[in-house]
Amino acid sequence: MPFGRVFHLRREADGQPVGIVTELGSEVREVVAGGLASQQGVPPLAISPLSMEPCTWTLTEINGRPLNLCSREGEARDRLAAVGRAVTILLQPTDFVNKVIKKGLKSLRGYKEFLLG
Repeated sequence: MPFGRVFHLRREADGQPVGIVTELGSEVREVVAGGLASQQGVPPLAISPLSMEPCTWTLTEINGRPLNLCSREGEARDRLAAVGRAVTILLQPTDFVNKVIKKGLKSLRGYKEFLLG
């Protein structure tokens, strides 16, 4: 994961929001200013390795478990809310995820076998 960044977040209490708002899939819509993620160093935007312009983040793993990149079910939101006090997230620039990872995966015959259910 050449452009991924891992962040280790530590909640002060069980159920404390991590301060990351996701779209229906795993794209980060907002890193809440003053929220836990922001306080612990998660930048609000990534720099696209393809255009060198700011872009959003995409969550690809939570606590070492990969997320389905094609899911529209709110899996990332649910997992962020369900985990304990220590949360490890892997964020990657959305441009890279959409234009390289997803596009490359979809070019493979039988790519759906590689997606998490």
